[in-house]
Amino acid sequence: MKEFEEGDNGNISEWNEGNFKNLRLHEAQEMINLGKINPFSHSQDKTTWNYHIWKSGIDILYGEGQSKYSDEEIEEVDKVKGFVEMYLSLKPPFKRITEHHADSKNDKFISIKENQEKIKQIIELYEKIVKRYNDEHGLSTRNKKEDDWRGL
Repeated sequence: MKEFEEGDNGNISEWNEGNFKNLRLHEAQEMINLGKINPFSHSQDKTTWNYHIWKSGIDILYGEGQSKYSDEEIEEVDKVKGFVEMYLSLKPPFKRITEHHADSKNDKFISIKENQEKIKQIIELYEKIVKRYNDEHGLSTRNKKEDDWRGL
């Protein structure tokens, strides 16, 4: 094993996480798009609600960009994220009714329109803030002029 001499800056890694980060950002955006089409319907695999998928996609975008954010930006996003999570726990989009039959039971979900509208608004706000900061930090769209950039 080589001993490092004073002033040795180490080696350059051959590994580049950038391509995988781009893939994760792309998959998170697909989750957002899928979840917000009809947020208060069951997911395709019937395991959750679409608004959960929508929020999870935003959580991923935030997780990927957070290391680039300033302390103030993190504080702002954390407040909005916390509010979304608190609201979802206190003001569900549905009222669950269980019907009992002689040999079975069946759950029905009755929409609470007021809660659903507010949930859409606050998740949209969360998405807007995360995407704005990700964009400002170069994680969404090209926002830096470069001599060799000619566009598509």
